[in-house]
Amino acid sequence: MKKSPLRTLAIVTLFALGLNACGQRGPLYLPEPPAPLPKPAGYDKPEQQQNR
Repeated sequence: MKKSPLRTLAIVTLFALGLNACGQRGPLYLPEPPAPLPKPAGYDKPEQQQNR
């Protein structure tokens, strides 16, 4: 009996979701987003006002 590719895909997907739900790092594990880059020096300083 020939297995359907869709059935195989469904089984693998459900297995991966099951691992993910249990907290295991399965195939669908998404890493945390990277930390934000540090701001360049002087970025937080207010702009200097120009006197006319």
